[in-house]
Amino acid sequence: MRMRHVLAGWMSMLVCGASLAQGAVPSSGQAVPGLEAFDAVMQSTLARHDYPGGTLAVAYQGRLVFNKAFGYARRGLMGQTPMAVDQRMRIASMSKWITGAAVLKAAEQGRLKLDQPLVEVLGWSATAGDYADPRATKITVRHLLQNHAGWTIDRAQDPMFERVPPCPGSAERWVRRQKLDAEPGHLYSYGNINFCLAQLALEKATGQSYADFVKAHIAQPLDIGSWQLASARGGADEPEYEATRGADGNPYTQIDMESLGAAGAWTSSASDYVRFLAGLRGHRGKALLAPESIAQMTARPASGESAGRPVYYGLGANIRVLDSGGYNAWHHGSLAGTTSFGASYASGWTVFAVFNRRLPRENRDAAAVELDRALIQAIGRSGRPEGEIAR
Repeated sequence: MRMRHVLAGWMSMLVCGASLAQGAVPSSGQAVPGLEAFDAVMQSTLARHDYPGGTLAVAYQGRLVFNKAFGYARRGLMGQTPMAVDQRMRIASMSKWITGAAVLKAAEQGRLKLDQPLVEVLGWSATAGDYADPRATKITVRHLLQNHAGWTIDRAQDPMFERVPPCPGSAERWVRRQKLDAEPGHLYSYGNINFCLAQLALEKATGQSYADFVKAHIAQPLDIGSWQLASARGGADEPEYEATRGADGNPYTQIDMESLGAAGAWTSSASDYVRFLAGLRGHRGKALLAPESIAQMTARPASGESAGRPVYYGLGANIRVLDSGGYNAWHHGSLAGTTSFGASYASGWTVFAVFNRRLPRENRDAAAVELDRALIQAIGRSGRPEGEIAR
């Protein structure tokens, strides 16, 4: 009960902006009138978690209504550089939503089948005896995108964060050696390697690199210009990714960003990611994906494990189906040096926030929930904004 009161008090501070009287970090950007609650959320989030800086973009019915930067792209003894509006930043696992959309687009084009076994798509052996677990030959692209491959991935020892990740270079050998804990499609276990394998399937089926396909079929139709796969050293137009003492290694050396690819390597501005989410909804124009594809993206996995749960993992995002028949969708992202969150609500709002620091492991989940709830409360206080701002 005491924790509930503490959380309630903190949430009130987030939305009301009680911490803004002194010590507010610099901010820049634009917003239509009446959206001050979002400024309060970002100011309080930076103060509470000591993020150097962050950006937040908000759209309503596809109209960009809030696009601001807060805090610092770089801070240190030699000076500070303010965060810039539309700063390109690593978005971590928000990349998975992009991957889900790309695979669905390839399926619409008839180049890939979601329920085709991975081994068939990639031309690997389909002989069950060639695998440590014969059930591995039944894993489909859909299973991978829903994190229902059947194996359990230890998030503390994710194979994609090994010094030399097993995917993409030795993906077939890794799959052949795996023991499954359940029939494919019957067990949820979140794993970055699932999306690396889905990337291999997309590239094989389309004959294009993952990045080229995403840019041509997802980014360009939505006039998205900031998306690039991250490099190990970071780009000149990216902020400094700050390490958290005792929580992570060096953000520039800990992770093989090239291998991470479809699982977490995209960089984006906040406004471009909101543009992507609005495109999935079909706001203000032709939808990026056909209604049948959106239905598949948001469908509940067939496993009995997912039955009755209010929240489940669709094709690249968390989904909650509402009593009205609509849905809310969201994802969090976290890598050494970065934290991100994006959501698409049935009410017509889309939000995306990204910061250039990662929290210690013991604080990440609670902080993600806090930010999610604070943004929802800010939406509730903002009515139905009129007009829009320029990108």
